[in-house]
Amino acid sequence: MIPIHMPPLRERGQDILRIANAFLQMFNEDEGKSFQGISREVNDCLMSYQWPGNVRELANVLRNMVVLNQGQQIETSHLPDFFQKQENAPALSTVLKPAVVADEPVAADTPILPLWLEEKRIIERAIDHYQGNIPKAAAMLDISASTIYRKKQFWAAQDAKQAGR
Repeated sequence: MIPIHMPPLRERGQDILRIANAFLQMFNEDEGKSFQGISREVNDCLMSYQWPGNVRELANVLRNMVVLNQGQQIETSHLPDFFQKQENAPALSTVLKPAVVADEPVAADTPILPLWLEEKRIIERAIDHYQGNIPKAAAMLDISASTIYRKKQFWAAQDAKQAGR
């Protein structure tokens, strides 16, 4: 076996823009959209972002911009909120603040809830933050809108099961 070093996306320079444009072309076709390109400002944002999710995160961001918007060019207004530098808007980390922060001691009487309940709490807060707009909440949470719809069906089934007890 020959080891191959693959640098993270944030270290790939102009490759980020080449990959973003390839995704734009692919998602345009998939979604029947007609975006012709990406604005210089958006390119700057894409280049300066750290991309902790690497290429998958870039693909998700591009798909969401294509699905949720119309136009000839991807503009800064199409970017997910975590790219926006709005001083008056609360940061998503404050909107979706976890119940327990890793650095804080956990009280002995803090209840441990099933994972699906914690996930429900986080997703519902994101949906509330975006005034019920599930696609925007999904984009911010870096999941697909269909995932949220499936989870809502699961939660309804759980609630029905609880009511039937």
